[in-house]
Amino acid sequence: MGKGKETFNTTLDARILREAKKLAIDLGRSYNRLFEEALIDMLRKHGRDARRAEDVAQGRLWRGRD
Repeated sequence: MGKGKETFNTTLDARILREAKKLAIDLGRSYNRLFEEALIDMLRKHGRDARRAEDVAQGRLWRGRD
């Protein structure tokens, strides 16, 4: 797996995307950060170790240096 950020493209239901964008605005966070948070929650839900991904997303680990 590559280090750092990667581009990820997908097609989503327009209503879900619209609500997610509104939530990002309401919370004062970037949409990308909310999406990363959702992926971390999904990893946890399915029993995967999401600690490292969460540490990187939160800036506790340097991207590309660990």
